[in-house]
Amino acid sequence: MFAYRTSEDGTMKIRRRSELMEEVIGEAVSRIRKTSGRKITVHQEDELLMVNILVVEDDSAVRNLITTTLETHDYKYIKAANGQTALMEASTHNPDIILLNLGLPDIDGIEVIKRIRTWSQVPIIVIS
Repeated sequence: MFAYRTSEDGTMKIRRRSELMEEVIGEAVSRIRKTSGRKITVHQEDELLMVNILVVEDDSAVRNLITTTLETHDYKYIKAANGQTALMEASTHNPDIILLNLGLPDIDGIEVIKRIRTWSQVPIIVIS
């Protein structure tokens, strides 16, 4: 599967979806490190705090692609297949990053963002 991303200079890069996910997650982790001052790593053997990612996707094939990519790079993740579960997991596990599909079966992804924003400023990356 392929995806594209528009860079800051306006050019479009076409890449494999897994490569794009890796790049976007890496940028989000970098942003968390800069803004929070927290020491974050993705290596399980280190004693530093690991990034906890909430993956919200109702399509099991896409969800499996994302989580397999995360596993390959030793990221810790939680899965949710709908908006209600996403809200519960976000409040329970307090993730560092949320990867969110907007087209969920029970609650619109925009509504999920609005509800999370009432109590958290966690970075949310829309994957639609």
